[in-house]
Amino acid sequence: MGTKDLQAMVQELDAILEKMHLDRQAFSERLEQIHPNHQKSALNLVNYLSLRSFDLRNLQYALGVLGMSRLARAEAHTEASVKITRFYLSKLLDEPSKWPQKYTVSIEESDKILAKNTKLLFGEPPRNRKQRIMVTMPGFTAEDPQYVEQMIQRGMKIARINCAHDSQEDWLHIIKHIKAADAELGKRTIIAMDIGGPKIRTGEMKKPIVLREGDTLMLSKTPMMAKKSKKGKEPCIVSCTLPEVFAYIKEGERVYFDDGAIKGTISELNNEVATIKILRAGEKGSKLKPDKGINFPDSNLDIRGLTQTDKENLKFIAEYADIVNFSFVNTVEDVKEMHNYLKGLGVLESLGIIYKIETQGAYNQLSAILLEAMKAPKVGVMIARGDLAIETSWENMGYIQKEMLALCNACHIPIVWATQVLENLAKKGLPSRSEITDAVTATKAECIMLNKGPHILRAIDMLDQIIQHMEPYQDKNAPLLPKLQKLK
Repeated sequence: MGTKDLQAMVQELDAILEKMHLDRQAFSERLEQIHPNHQKSALNLVNYLSLRSFDLRNLQYALGVLGMSRLARAEAHTEASVKITRFYLSKLLDEPSKWPQKYTVSIEESDKILAKNTKLLFGEPPRNRKQRIMVTMPGFTAEDPQYVEQMIQRGMKIARINCAHDSQEDWLHIIKHIKAADAELGKRTIIAMDIGGPKIRTGEMKKPIVLREGDTLMLSKTPMMAKKSKKGKEPCIVSCTLPEVFAYIKEGERVYFDDGAIKGTISELNNEVATIKILRAGEKGSKLKPDKGINFPDSNLDIRGLTQTDKENLKFIAEYADIVNFSFVNTVEDVKEMHNYLKGLGVLESLGIIYKIETQGAYNQLSAILLEAMKAPKVGVMIARGDLAIETSWENMGYIQKEMLALCNACHIPIVWATQVLENLAKKGLPSRSEITDAVTATKAECIMLNKGPHILRAIDMLDQIIQHMEPYQDKNAPLLPKLQKLK
């Protein structure tokens, strides 16, 4: 590689550093509103967004040829990585240069900030690993304190209670069992509770409705008990729990039911009913049950904010939980509303908030959501892959997960990797090979979530082992190389 090539690389790095400088100046007024815990992290996020405004692939290839950092893992300490890379290139050019002294966040400091933020949100890590395990509490644990104790013994660090299920009385019983088990075992389990947000679901049904490819389904704006087809002579009718969507949906747009198990398209639409042609279902038909999610990935749904149920549940959460998991956050305005409501309850400084990113709109606005979220001290992000995969299309999920990890790493925000982790194991008792690989990938996050199932204890055991086995080989998104070992 010649002198001109090296000079061109230096010029590109200088252009990147200049862009960072200008963008930080533009952000300076907003920095005053960021919580002191996150000011450096917010600036680093701005640096990372500046870096990613360039197409870096040719530069990365050239750096790789020189055996230097390709900046692929620079998100947590962006300015420092660019300046240090420039320093080494200057040395290769025999130009006078000094080791860079000033940057937003040093490489060493970035690790400490993330560790501090993770501890603030999730508490101390277990003795045998850094990653935490979050587990959805089965409803029966309200009456089974021994099972709760076993979950904690196996390695559950965060107990997740979903407010969409059971009652406040049940939640309180579960929390009391957790506190008692902690006292017995000398542990500290973090309690996280989900609020539903404006989730769109199927309405009431006496029995499930079986849908097949080619069927027609009527989705009603008016709340009603579902009506089944009589010998196939007329379409089934199901109500929608969020009638506001009818103001935004259009003919020709896709509709998914039950986490994507059933796919359709809106063939006709009026003020009261959407006629949906079923395009995909199970080979023998798929059962559509009440309270199952409905997704409109093509529709520009301007539906946001805390529901009345959310506000009532937040009062309970503020009193008994450590974290609120905020479902279906879509915009900066949603974050502001949550902050204002928690401020009114007097818990904005003490209650952790995990923002569940599960829509295309939320993904597209993630950097703005993060900057607003960092006005509170205890912040996390959940990569909620179920709805997110439907909303953004399955084929996009690979790079979307990667980009979300990078953006959260850039502002040192802990991540929860969620949805279907070891699901076959938890539900059927035997893992698939692909979900083992998925669980390995999940170790790039600070916390991994398991959903409930009859074999959840076995799933906790296996995830605990996977994390311990992977820690010598993985540090966030950076691979490590311990001494090569053979299986014994």
